[in-house]
Amino acid sequence: LGSKCQAIDGLIKETELSLKESESGMIKDAEIIACVQKSEHFQLGSYSTLIAFARMLGEDEAVVLLDATRSEENGTMQKMADLTVQTIHLP
Repeated sequence: LGSKCQAIDGLIKETELSLKESESGMIKDAEIIACVQKSEHFQLGSYSTLIAFARMLGEDEAVVLLDATRSEENGTMQKMADLTVQTIHLP
């Protein structure tokens, strides 16, 4: 805690590179969505780990709050998946 997260830093750098190298339009939009989805996957994994730790420690209130946040992140993932389909015009 309190230290820089190398994984998120890598995702930020990857996103910046994607944005620089992509032409505008449908492909760039899809790449932006993919970068957001990667970040969301990382967050979901982090919340799952925190929930497991909270359960081990008997922190029931923390489990409820973390699980609610994880559910919100799952909702964001679904929105990103839906947006991908709309953006690249898949059936």
